[in-house]
Amino acid sequence: MESRGLAIRIVQKEGSLLSKEMLMDGHRLAKDAVVKLWLADIESGKFTVERNPDFRVIQAPKKRSKRSKAKSQKRTSLSSTEDEGEP
Repeated sequence: MESRGLAIRIVQKEGSLLSKEMLMDGHRLAKDAVVKLWLADIESGKFTVERNPDFRVIQAPKKRSKRSKAKSQKRTSLSSTEDEGEP
């Protein structure tokens, strides 16, 4: 789940009907028989989905809008022309 940027993890408890491989393959690749095992484990509480306390969210820096970028460039060009005019 971490590779997908999700701050959750699956904890498989003792007595689960799923093998580690079945769990890692996920439900999308599972055949009907394996899906039934997943459902049985969910209903019996043999695995849970919980928040991963070690997960660190890395946020990308906020992008500036084109409008604020243009204003910033305009201010910079104005201040540089003022500096050129002084002796």
